[in-house]
Amino acid sequence: MAQFIVQDYSAPRFQGFAAYPSAFLDVAGGGVSDPINARFEPCALPFISAIPAAITLCILLGFVLQLLPTRKVTPNWLRVFIHEIPEQQEELPPKKKRHFTFLSGTLLVASLVGFLLQTVSVFRPKLRLETICPAVSWAIGCLIIAFQRPAKTPKALLVLYTSIFATQAIVLIDKFFSTSREDIPSILAFIISLIAILTILHMPLRDPSLPRTTISPAFGPPTDKLRSPEDDLTLWQFMSISWMKPLIGLGNARQLNDEDVWSLSYEFQHRILHDRFRELKGSVLRRLIEANGLDLVIISVLSILELFASTEKLPV
Repeated sequence: MAQFIVQDYSAPRFQGFAAYPSAFLDVAGGGVSDPINARFEPCALPFISAIPAAITLCILLGFVLQLLPTRKVTPNWLRVFIHEIPEQQEELPPKKKRHFTFLSGTLLVASLVGFLLQTVSVFRPKLRLETICPAVSWAIGCLIIAFQRPAKTPKALLVLYTSIFATQAIVLIDKFFSTSREDIPSILAFIISLIAILTILHMPLRDPSLPRTTISPAFGPPTDKLRSPEDDLTLWQFMSISWMKPLIGLGNARQLNDEDVWSLSYEFQHRILHDRFRELKGSVLRRLIEANGLDLVIISVLSILELFASTEKLPV
């Protein structure tokens, strides 16, 4: 027989809410969320806090796989089809030792501060095991930045810090009405994770050491003499499509002509795609799969997820 748990709604965390009976919890299985009060059960919070640690393990596993000779066993359709090659390689300066840029230095400082704040929250006011996983994730993030010194967008760190921000938001919201001074380090670490995310969003997607003389700067006047600015954008500019503002403004002022539109980006130029496709061997179908295999996998996975998400739950 199922048992029912009645929450103590006189607790500070429930003040200001209309108190409704909590969701029924089965003794055998239990539950992770309370849909009536729109919150997670306390037993689920440690698992939610451990999500960044799981993502950290995946990132470390990815670095280990990069050290292995996986290129020989990786099928061609899983590799990037077009790689940008500088046109005048002899004029490139010799490769220098990696150094911190302003944004990567800011990211390192934010990560160190976040690690210190999260470490304080582990021991104050008492030892809390559920805060150890976020602290470990901050520490690994600091090590990755210190060794890699990323000049362009570190997508793995973006996923890591986003997971820290999301999980800590869930934990803090769950105990919003019972927050005390001891929770200040956790709140500050939550804010620092947002600062780290914003820093990564403003880092360039393209390696800054590559020449950019043939690329139109973002928010520059559109011209067919230069390549599209999407070849040299920050992640935020790419997501917000703000780099299209000059072209949209010109289109609102007058009719656009051919010379008013940028040339296609490097990986979409017909000559480059044609020459690369001719290098492939086999039948036309095999070459199409090899050239577009990665895109087909991504589209198929997203379509399957969309199918499951849109399917109505069958009545029991």
